[in-house]
Amino acid sequence: MSSVNISQEKAYYDLTEHNFTQVIVFLLLLIGGFLLLFMIGLPWLEGFVKDYFNGVVYNSGEKVGTRINSNELIKTTHYYYNWAVDVYAKSPEQLRYWFNPILSLFMPALLTGMMISFGLSALLPRSIGFIRQKIEREISSTLYKISQHISSIREISETEISEEIIQADLQELNNLARSWNISLEEIKTLQRALKWQSYSPIMKFFGVNSGLMIYMRSYFTVVYGNTILGLVYIGAAVLIIIIGLRGLKFIPPTQPSLVLFALGLEFTLLLVYAFTLMYSKQEEETELLPSKQTESYSLSSEFDNTKELESLLRVFVKRKKKNF
Repeated sequence: MSSVNISQEKAYYDLTEHNFTQVIVFLLLLIGGFLLLFMIGLPWLEGFVKDYFNGVVYNSGEKVGTRINSNELIKTTHYYYNWAVDVYAKSPEQLRYWFNPILSLFMPALLTGMMISFGLSALLPRSIGFIRQKIEREISSTLYKISQHISSIREISETEISEEIIQADLQELNNLARSWNISLEEIKTLQRALKWQSYSPIMKFFGVNSGLMIYMRSYFTVVYGNTILGLVYIGAAVLIIIIGLRGLKFIPPTQPSLVLFALGLEFTLLLVYAFTLMYSKQEEETELLPSKQTESYSLSSEFDNTKELESLLRVFVKRKKKNF
């Protein structure tokens, strides 16, 4: 193995280990995004109930009864985990619901935090960017695979391969994909990621999908695709159980927080699975053709045609009859 390939391989393995700062920054971004949804979502939700349902929201520590015009059971409201919501106030259809915002919005808030942490950590420098290092790791991995393929012909550095890919147009990319024995989509994804690396910070922000795509296609969807699908089924099972308990009256209709949590869980998991499918590699028919062609070629080379095969079988049968 050449010194260039050794250095490329070492660079890849160096990128697989994350430092403590990267993990902490990623978690802080996740928590920040999680809290951001509550900071923005709760005032909006309160205004939505008041405007759309002509409702009244009690969430400032008031002591109110569990039912309207009833003081038998008194509860204390709280802004984050115990709202008393009267819908269609001052009308014959007025009802009081008890709503737990944290439980109901937990999964959408977690999804928001994940999206923010993924996006922002991809834009940060590699020393503190958790996803940024993963993106550069997959870029290095793809470049290493290419250099391994062409190392028998000529020695080429990672920088030279990068420049050749960045400067190539669509036709040249197609030719490179054939000569390097990789798919056209893979090399196009690599080209977008390499160009994204050279962008200014503002352009990186608007084109962050170009960087995330190579990580999602090359690693995330391959490693975690089945896990996410399994979580979707688990979410569906949880939703079925909770809806069943609601149908059996174990969950009161005036306390819908647990049902909203189950709906938010399944919605979040389905959305993550949808993104996983969007970023997944498509099955390449061109990759399946060579195996079929090789198989048919080997058969035809062993038996030139069906007539020759038939004549050989007849000779074999005649010899068996003579032996009997």
